Amino acid sequence: MARKYLSLEETADKLGISSEQLVKLREDGNLRGFADRGSWKFREEDVLEYARSQQPSSDPDVSMGGGKGSENVLDEDLDALRTSDSDVRLMLDDALKPQPPE
Repeated sequence: MARKYLSLEETADKLGISSEQLVKLREDGNLRGFADRGSWKFREEDVLEYARSQQPSSDPDVSMGGGKGSENVLDEDLDALRTSDSDVRLMLDDALKPQPPE
């Protein structure tokens, strides 16, 4: 299979980023580029692999929250519900309350 190389513009377009962002990725060593007579080329295979690496993982062992010390992702939603402007209020049914022992 012949290796296909993409121009800087084609690569940026394929990744959905600006040319400047792509240059930064290349400079930081996140995506390998090849100098070709004054322009940069990127192997299509490398570009596709980088794009895959940027997708959210479906691995069940991957945490949905941040690292150590981060708040639970759902805490923000719960805080929003607690401060809701809604006129709907939940009421506890007396039949559901624990009854004192007789």
